[in-house]
Amino acid sequence: KQVTNIQINAYFSLNGGQWSYPEAKCVTFTKMGAACVPTWTPDPALTCTGTDVTQTSNCGGTRVVPGTKSCAEVGVCTEVALYAKTATGYSTTPMTVAQRNALHIGDKIRIAITGSKANLKARFRVFIDDAVETPEWKMGQAYSAANHLTMYFSDYEITKAGNYKFEGQVSSK
Repeated sequence: KQVTNIQINAYFSLNGGQWSYPEAKCVTFTKMGAACVPTWTPDPALTCTGTDVTQTSNCGGTRVVPGTKSCAEVGVCTEVALYAKTATGYSTTPMTVAQRNALHIGDKIRIAITGSKANLKARFRVFIDDAVETPEWKMGQAYSAANHLTMYFSDYEITKAGNYKFEGQVSSK
């Protein structure tokens, strides 16, 4: 009788401890005979690292392999806006160019960023005359709506005259 299947299990031990039990990720299954050259799909290069891919072979069998695609942990930022402080809180509409140009030393504003998906974490930084302010990053404080798409930093104070630039970043971590 001809050998038709070979299975290879890889076992490992951490820090000299007991040997492990079979782990699906460590199993290689190859179907023999009929000169079948295995190809595995889907390609792990299409899946982010840290995520496992279950592949199927044209020769039969499945295996689990780690994804190899490098995926940034950053969401897409869609809008950074400034909101004027009012007697009762903050305006609900972003400041216009004219309102931004009319800011004075001592005025307080809210910096908000809207991301492409819910629950992204946000941080902000401010440049005055092309010099970054310290601390460099101001972490988002809360979400402004129930959909958790917009995160803000409140009570940013205009401290001196100059050209201001506001930047925001969002991340899924």
